[in-house]
Amino acid sequence: MAALKVAGVEVRRGKFILGPLSLTIDSGRIQAFVGHNGSGKTTLFYAMSCLLRPVAGAITLADLDNRRDEVEFKREVGFVTDTNHVYPRMRVDQAIRFSSSSMANDGTRN
Repeated sequence: MAALKVAGVEVRRGKFILGPLSLTIDSGRIQAFVGHNGSGKTTLFYAMSCLLRPVAGAITLADLDNRRDEVEFKREVGFVTDTNHVYPRMRVDQAIRFSSSSMANDGTRN
């Protein structure tokens, strides 16, 4: 059973274009994404986390579509980068509120 499906996704960030990319990760599997800096790993995760909008394609998690079911999708998907974006004295809940307040629902920065 496919838990996460990325189908024909294309993301554009300035001159950088990711895709079209398609992949399926079955339920219960752990997937690693490995590549050179600038190869699109973080861009893909931003798209899967609803922080960037793909210009083409679809991303689904079980029955959730990341565009149609954005709020529910965001409750299920998240990732941690290798860079610390949290202030040292913030609790986790404060950091989540702080970070989410800087993102609009369409994935652009407020």
